[in-house]
Formats: sequence, C-alpha cells, structure tokens
Amino acid sequence: MKTVRVGILGFGPVGRTAARLLNGAEGYEVTVVTEADELSGTPVSDRWNLREGAWAKLYSRPAAPCPENVAGLKFSRTSLESLKGNVDAVVSALPDAVAAKVEFPLAMQGIAVSSHSEYNRWNPQARLVNPAVNFHDIEKAALPSALPFVVTPNCTIPLFVPILAYLINRDFSVGSVTVTTHQARSGKGDAALDPGYLASTAHAVFNDWKLSFSGLSGEEWATTAEPWRMLGQVASMVEAQSAYRRIAGGFSGRCTPIFAHTHRSQAEVGHAAVVTTEFNGLGRSIYAREIEDIILSHRMPAAASSLQFGTDRYFRQGAWGLDTRQLNSDNERSVLVGDFRQEGQRRISVRTAVNNLVAGAAGNALWCLEALMAIRSEATRRTMSYEAHPGTA
Repeated sequence: MKTVRVGILGFGPVGRTAARLLNGAEGYEVTVVTEADELSGTPVSDRWNLREGAWAKLYSRPAAPCPENVAGLKFSRTSLESLKGNVDAVVSALPDAVAAKVEFPLAMQGIAVSSHSEYNRWNPQARLVNPAVNFHDIEKAALPSALPFVVTPNCTIPLFVPILAYLINRDFSVGSVTVTTHQARSGKGDAALDPGYLASTAHAVFNDWKLSFSGLSGEEWATTAEPWRMLGQVASMVEAQSAYRRIAGGFSGRCTPIFAHTHRSQAEVGHAAVVTTEFNGLGRSIYAREIEDIILSHRMPAAASSLQFGTDRYFRQGAWGLDTRQLNSDNERSVLVGDFRQEGQRRISVRTAVNNLVAGAAGNALWCLEALMAIRSEATRRTMSYEAHPGTA
C-alpha cells in the first residue's frame, strides 16, 4: 500500500491529538506540520513540550512526550506553496482566517482535505460529515467530479446526533431533542491556558462563548444547526436560520427541533451531555429500555468499521453518573451512553460522553480522511458502496 503523506495544519490540542493518533498508524507519514508564521522553522517538539507541559502542569499530571513521527520536524508556513508536492492529504484545525485562505485551494489541487475548522462547515462544496451519521457523504466527496473536501462538525455533535440519525432511520418519529452539555476546557484550545482566561473561569461550571444567532451562543447555534445540514434537512446557513425562526415561532417544518444549552466545565478532556428526546404520538408508549437496547446493539457497517481510525461499536455502555475519566484509550473513539430514563410516555433521556479531542475532533477527522482516501481508490470503490450497507446515514 502506498504511504499517504499527511500534513497537520494547526498544532493546538486537535493538531497535537492528530499527531498522536497518526504515530505508528499503518500507511501514513506526517511530512508537514504548520503553525503561525512566526513559528516557521522552529522545532515541532519545542512547541509540543511547551503546550503539553502547560496542560500537564494545570492538571497535575505527567506530560506526554512528543510523538516520534513529528519530533524531528520543523514548522512550515501555512500556505499552498509549502504544502503542494509535499502532502497527499491534510488534517486541518486552523483558525477561520487561515482556513479561509488554504483549505479550499488545497482541495482544488486534488489534495484530500479533512478539516475540523469551523470556517467551511457551511461551504456547499465541502461535506459536513460524521461517519456515524452520514457516511454516504464521504463517498460523494470521493467522486471524480467532486472536491476531496470533508469537514467535521462541532465537538458536541457526537453526543447526540448519531443517536438521532439512527432513531430516524429506524422510523421513529422524533418530535424534538433537548441537549444540555458540559464541555471540557480543551475545547477552547490553547487559549484556555491564558492566565487571564483561567482567572476569569474559576467556577465549576461557566460559559465562555460569544453570542451568535438569535441570542444563542456560538456553541449553541452550532449544536442546533449543524445537525440539520448533516441530516439533509437544510443545505445552507440561510435555510438553517429560517428553520430556527419557524421553530421558535411554534411552526413545524422539515427540521427536527433541537434545543441546546451549553456550559464549560473544569475537565481537561471529555464533553458530557444529557439528551432528552421527545417522540411524536405513535399510538404507543416509547420505553427507555427499548431505546437503550436499540442504541447499544448498533454496529457500524464494515466499510467504516474496518478502517484503522474507525470503530465497530460507536456507542458503548458507560458507568453512571458519567465521569469523563472513563474516556480512556479503550473507548476514546466511541460515545459512552447510559442512564437511560423514562421521563414521560414518549420522552426518554440519556447521558452521553465523548472524548472531544478524538471522537469529537482529530479522530473523527482522521476517520473521515481515511475513508475518503480509500474510497477514491478504484479497487476500494468497488467494495465500499454505501448502497450495500444501508442504515448508516
């Protein structure tokens, strides 16, 4: 198998996690790592040790060593010129202003792009993808006529959207979803290490997001609207905003009503949520045990689970109350679920948790990238047809 030359764009917590996951991965070589222009030419290991050391000190834990696959590299500039000819694919976690300049041009050059940057999540030429929700969109991005460009959604999405998609595909009529999240500091990126930020966020639970659309925080708006695009319920930001106004006004439509409430916690890694699903009247009660059995019996199709960055069991049973310390290396690629509760005749709640840096960000981006690269291969294309594995979207 030809070795895929991978570039890591941005070396914050997501970029560093991508480097860790790629270290020792079969068939992949990290050839380029980019950061801010002022760091160009400086050793990647110095930056790793500085940032990883700061997180380790903050959480009184041992610092992880710099992965061997990037330890000998120096940072390059984040530009088309420095990447073209040196990479076959990139994993991006760039700030919006930089992502706007390089991600689309890279895809136009035929370089496979898997981005966790927010900027292109509503770009109609990029596919917003979580393999457990809309794996078929990766296949569409691999078509010769399409750009090899996939974007992964907000880190809150794995907490509830795969469950929502699976229930919809099992013909459950979902009336609404309410999701209340407690998100780890690492979701803020290395900006969470700023002394001023730390001093102002000393409470056990706090909010640090700017307001966005219709009085929602940016995180709440992403948690509300991005699922609609992934589920095919809207195609643009304008449609999403219109759908939200209809729902807020009490009108029904194509979009599943989603009500998001987001908070930041003091945990270093691990987003947790309480997800309450209200089912429409079906002439019968919906039971928590029924939903629990359905979710925990779910298996990913072979086209997705056979990949080294994928997983067969996307949902795993967690112990409750859910402690994000359960999100260790054994289950960092899955979503922990548990504490299914009957809240009413047709209302079920469940607690979920996800490693925001792996299943929520870097690992999800690598899973998408691996699938994209595999499907682009003619030999693999014949055996990875989405139509042969229904029920994954």
